[in-house]
Amino acid sequence: MKKIFTKVLMAVVLVTSFATLSNAQRQIWPVTTDTNSVKAGQFADSSTIYWSRTGALTPPAGHKGWVTKGIASDDPAKKDSARWVWKRNSVPTGAYYTSTRPIGSPSYANGCALFNSDLLDTKGIAGNFGAGESPSPHKGELISPVMDATGATDIVVQFHQYYRQFQSATYIQYSVDSGATWSSNFTLNSTIAVNSSTLNPVVPTNTDSTLMRVTLFGSTGTNKFMIKFVFDGDFYFWCVDDVKVLDWKLYDMQMSTFYALPPNLYVPKEQLEPMRFLADVTNKGNKAMNNVKLIVKVWNNTTKELIYADSTSQYPTSFKADTTYENRLLPKSFNTVGLAPGTYVGSYRIKGDSSALDINPANDTVRFAFVVTDMTVPTSGLAVTGVGNFNYTKENATSFSMTRNADSYWTATEPKSWRVGNYYRIVTGKTTQISTMAAVLNANAAAGRTLTATVYEWKDANNDGAVQATERTLVAYADTLVPATQSTSAAWFFFRMKDLTTNLAFRTKDTTHYLAMIEFDAPTPAATPLYLTAGFSRGAYDYQGMRYVTDSVGAARYTIILGKTTDSDWSTAGYGGSDGGTITPAVRLNILPFRVNTNDLLSEDNKMDVFPNPVGADFVNIQVDLAKQSDAAIRVMSVEGRFMAEQVIDALDNQVIRLDIKDYPAGTYIAQILTADGIMSRRFVVTK
Repeated sequence: MKKIFTKVLMAVVLVTSFATLSNAQRQIWPVTTDTNSVKAGQFADSSTIYWSRTGALTPPAGHKGWVTKGIASDDPAKKDSARWVWKRNSVPTGAYYTSTRPIGSPSYANGCALFNSDLLDTKGIAGNFGAGESPSPHKGELISPVMDATGATDIVVQFHQYYRQFQSATYIQYSVDSGATWSSNFTLNSTIAVNSSTLNPVVPTNTDSTLMRVTLFGSTGTNKFMIKFVFDGDFYFWCVDDVKVLDWKLYDMQMSTFYALPPNLYVPKEQLEPMRFLADVTNKGNKAMNNVKLIVKVWNNTTKELIYADSTSQYPTSFKADTTYENRLLPKSFNTVGLAPGTYVGSYRIKGDSSALDINPANDTVRFAFVVTDMTVPTSGLAVTGVGNFNYTKENATSFSMTRNADSYWTATEPKSWRVGNYYRIVTGKTTQISTMAAVLNANAAAGRTLTATVYEWKDANNDGAVQATERTLVAYADTLVPATQSTSAAWFFFRMKDLTTNLAFRTKDTTHYLAMIEFDAPTPAATPLYLTAGFSRGAYDYQGMRYVTDSVGAARYTIILGKTTDSDWSTAGYGGSDGGTITPAVRLNILPFRVNTNDLLSEDNKMDVFPNPVGADFVNIQVDLAKQSDAAIRVMSVEGRFMAEQVIDALDNQVIRLDIKDYPAGTYIAQILTADGIMSRRFVVTK
């Protein structure tokens, strides 16, 4: 084998068989004493092929039985071994899984058809290719007998399956000329991630999770109709059972994986703003659905209160089969401003007149969540798993898929430098500072070297959705030294961010786009160049849909940021995994209320006065004359320490600030001016 695996525990398909529409339980192939046989004759049971059409259950005349063919192996001399086999009660395990369990199909008790790439490759021991085994990758076909499908169109194949993925493809093809030619592929299981499997219920009779129906769009039945199942690739296995070929007109509306989400998984309550929703919707059935609408709802996960609901009917009255409509935007925005800290859940649902007849209602709905955090309460209990109280976050995973760009991403003479990070938007900025960042990095390759975290202010001047070098400004940074003894591949690194100009905490601006980045500049290319890999989390959410949503001021919501060097353009197009899934950089941002230096008293060169004092009116004036212009905060406290008001002022020097005190009870109060250089206080009395 030319690959590295992660050892995993998994359940293995053991038993089942193919059944008729009347639920007669028959095995697809006869039981033999040679349980390891891969001979084609094992599949030639002429009484067990099922063609269901308008209630006709009788096998067609001239039925020839199922056969299997080994098409390819990494060792061409052993390609004939790459065959499907019938298995009844147990499967000899391969090297990378252990326990076994039946497939959850209606007739699980009497056998199933299985392609076991793991076992074929390893025989339970990696690299030990015994008799009848062959090295992966493999390609093997399970071919049906000839069936009479005259008059049928858009034929449906129904079956139960259990599939485990590494780097393989699974698909169905059909033939209308007894196998002389075959159709293009009808691909299955493309969304199953590496080292993951399809659902297989603990209770075998709960078969909804294993049921598959595939519409062979464009198929026209003849009396020479055939189908075949094809496994093509590298590990682990595919089991099928209870196969039926149907002439049904089926409804199958589906939500796409492309839909708009809340821009961040975790967002501080001070940064909330209206959200918009849109989605792609597909009719995967072979029958049109009428009066389709897309519905979005959001609930408070604690109280279960419905706090948002909207829908759109931006579709034709008859939503045709095999048709997709993209980027349908719901008309009403979701005003999240004022939501209390906590968890919120939502759903998209596609619904039409015949949704009750949909063959797979589970994919009519997708769900999402987001968390509102309180950046002023570090012990709020809403911390992101594994990193402490980071309140601006896109991902929330504890395991990370370590990945890197292909070498072709760089030219042969380029150092393999990279930038990767996330987009965050600050809504309320004048009272906010960026304090820290955190990122997961594969840092053992950079032992003894310095890593840099940066924050850029970005304005998409040409509205092209790309981050040109001329559009971004470096505003904050932090460095950290990777220990020379660093050996852990995936480790958290924390960065205390500093303003690039003042070297103090970085104070943000209102309604501004920021890029939280991890940057690595590699040395000149060498025979084996040093390459530090960023950490990514395999997430359930794909934020790419947000690029097509605008807020009340027309600013798009961007996602993952990728780039090479400080002077190159960067992309917001996201990052895909090798298995086709989506990944999100583990780059997290922590923001806090803006703090000034209150450790020192301002010198006598600075003046402050409060008038009138005492005051019996609705307003009091604070006159300030600073020796040096400075950003400052004016704060009022009661003598008991109760916070009354605060106002942040940019570039304060000589100014009179008028404060509204009409709601203040009679008593004594303290007015303070706070700057980066220190604090000054004055008392005043309210007499009303």
